[in-house]
Amino acid sequence: MSAVKALAIDLETERADQDADAPSKTTRRGTLQSASWFAWFSHLSIGRKFQVFFLGNLAFALAAGLFVIAGYIQLGDNARQIAVEHDFAIDGERLVAVLSEAQRHSEMFVARGEEERAIAALAELSNAETKIAELRTKLIGEDLNALDRLALIEGGVEDFRRQIRAFDPSVVNAARRESQAIEVEATGSLTLDAARDLAAQLNDNATTIAGDGEALIGTLLVTFIACAGVLIALTLFAMTYFDRNVGGAIKGMTADMKKLATGDNDVAISGKHRRDEIGDMARAMGVFHRGAKRLEKLARERAELAN
Repeated sequence: MSAVKALAIDLETERADQDADAPSKTTRRGTLQSASWFAWFSHLSIGRKFQVFFLGNLAFALAAGLFVIAGYIQLGDNARQIAVEHDFAIDGERLVAVLSEAQRHSEMFVARGEEERAIAALAELSNAETKIAELRTKLIGEDLNALDRLALIEGGVEDFRRQIRAFDPSVVNAARRESQAIEVEATGSLTLDAARDLAAQLNDNATTIAGDGEALIGTLLVTFIACAGVLIALTLFAMTYFDRNVGGAIKGMTADMKKLATGDNDVAISGKHRRDEIGDMARAMGVFHRGAKRLEKLARERAELAN
């Protein structure tokens, strides 16, 4: 067979192979369900591979951004709740201070019988009622347990005021006067203890909310670092993949083409099994390679005939 006929047969065979490959490209989508992800990805064109990496990074970055934004929104809500709880705790401490003063004045009143002490104690109790009303307004819809404690304190303040007013230091009967003094001191102590329990509860709530805020900050920081690490890893993987799989293949084909251009036909065309543009280029270069070898054979045949 002459070199010209062989070259023509090779060209016809290459066209037939390309035509046979065309239906497989149209039916490739149907086989993706059973193929692995890597097999599916390797069948994509270079442009599609770039799109997959870009869209994957973009989708992950958007998801991570939305997560971080939601976290910061929650952190803002947590900060506002911390401020509210600290306000409650401060109001509770102020209530304890007022009731402590009322208790101190009442103890001096029942011990010495000084009327100005009774007036001062009643004034502090009125101040305590104002504090209770302000704290109740703030606690409505926030802490039902604290509201229940506040109602007990309010009842204790009423009893405390009533007993201070009922105490008469001029009573001749010492036993009765002692009994009234004990009742005044006991009611004041119970009311003050209830206020201290309420203040402790409000302080605990503020501390818990603050701890939750610190934990949320730590979670957001770890999430941000993890997302950044994943994005960096994906980017490095994409860079390595395209450098080796695309850049390396193109460099190899460039070296083969240079050899062919210099007349060196002793080359092995790699990448003809690929399903992307590089594979198309390798198969096309294989045709030129075979054609060059056939032409070289034809030249030898002509030289033999000439001799």
